[in-house]
Amino acid sequence: MIRVFIVAASSFARAGLQSLTSSLGMEVAGSAANVDSLGGQWLDLEADVLLVEAHGEQFEAVIDSLGYSQIASESVMLLLSDRVEQRASVTAR
Repeated sequence: MIRVFIVAASSFARAGLQSLTSSLGMEVAGSAANVDSLGGQWLDLEADVLLVEAHGEQFEAVIDSLGYSQIASESVMLLLSDRVEQRASVTAR
């Protein structure tokens, strides 16, 4: 079973993504409002995928947080956004 950790600023978005991933047969390992709040717990959760929702004004902050954290280099990530920028794809690699 695929274990997913969800990061989304909106509690409504987190709930929706939890419902969606569960309905697809995935296990929700946990969720957080932002990348910075994950700290060291990410490795302890043994999630297979980090699902990150970032849109609008939050986009830049999320991309910066992912760039500064080691999470981006240590995990499989799926970034959901309403915009795509070259910098985001380079940073996320």
